[in-house]
Amino acid sequence: MKTRIAAVALAAGLTFFVSSNVLASPGVPGPGQVRAPSPTDDPAGSLPDVTPAAQTKLPPTSTVTLGSGDRVRLDVDQTGGQSVTPAGQGASLGHFTWSGDQYAIPASAVPYLGSTLDPRLFDVSYLVRAGLDDAHSSSLPIKITYTGTGPVPALPGIRVMSRSGTTAVAAITTSDAAKLGQLLADQSRASHTGKSSIPAGHLLGIQRIELAPPSSAPALPAALPRSGARPNAAGLHYRTITVNLIDLNGEPGSAYGFLQNVDDKGLGFSVFGTFPGGDQGPVSFSVPEGTYSLAFSDFTPHADDAAVDTALVV
Repeated sequence: MKTRIAAVALAAGLTFFVSSNVLASPGVPGPGQVRAPSPTDDPAGSLPDVTPAAQTKLPPTSTVTLGSGDRVRLDVDQTGGQSVTPAGQGASLGHFTWSGDQYAIPASAVPYLGSTLDPRLFDVSYLVRAGLDDAHSSSLPIKITYTGTGPVPALPGIRVMSRSGTTAVAAITTSDAAKLGQLLADQSRASHTGKSSIPAGHLLGIQRIELAPPSSAPALPAALPRSGARPNAAGLHYRTITVNLIDLNGEPGSAYGFLQNVDDKGLGFSVFGTFPGGDQGPVSFSVPEGTYSLAFSDFTPHADDAAVDTALVV
């Protein structure tokens, strides 16, 4: 039995926001916690400071610069409800809520979420709680896992402070983060068009980039579940769900989103992402019988530039 869902994106509000003009040039560029970066890691003493005290109570409004250079604003109402919106021009972002936290996913980061980038890099609520918003920090501390035993592969906008084996402590500087976002977009486009032999969703020599919060920060939220059903679960009968992605122009679409069993969160959870302008069309899942929630951000590329519009489908 195959169930088909024809998902036509409607530009409704709900929990995703729409903002266009994220540009990607066609050029091709050549678990555990770690301690936070400290000035002693930098011989020149030029590392930006991070406010030591973590934010335990969120302020009414905070601005955060993501690792891609996109800026977002987190607003908290009197009841504690949170909302996230783009701050400034040039952002094309998908938004979702997970375990009470607000995530903002740049279009440039979508292809890497299942492979290279930890989604918690884009947990805006946690970044504010950890004192990593723009008012308290001028960098985003990260841990990089890479291949080989030599120097860490160079990445624009990232400063490496120390390394051990195949891991490194580094920081994405707020002022240069857009350079990393541009690299992500350029490499994805090159992989999907055949101009680069690096597989889509990967960076040369890089295995994983994760958040490495300061020691004073709250513990990182649990990682988002990986795709797939609970292993060795007896008595499960599987069905196939196929989502036919269609963009706002009626063309084969691309998207980032979630499919989850609403009766048992341990069953049939999937995270999927397809690159705007790259992978398009149907996406299929094999999941246990049950009732499911499907929500995703659908991307529509512009015809005259490299920008994309984003819309919510539920």
